[in-house]
Amino acid sequence: MSQLPGLSRETRESIAMYHLRVPQTEEELERYYQFRWEMLRKPLHQPKGSERDAWDAMAHHQMVVDEQPASRER
Repeated sequence: MSQLPGLSRETRESIAMYHLRVPQTEEELERYYQFRWEMLRKPLHQPKGSERDAWDAMAHHQMVVDEQPASRER
């Protein structure tokens, strides 16, 4: 794939620091379940709590986090 002359493929703002990992705190786990409900269950008009089941205790949960500092220089 070729680039146009003088154009960079990356800018400082476009560099993302996303990581896939296991939720590490109770707060992260709650945010994980909230996201799971909002994306998968809410559109189907399912109640809160339906995002969890008996298999969750044995499941390997993963979440994508943006580990860039909140304030980015522009």
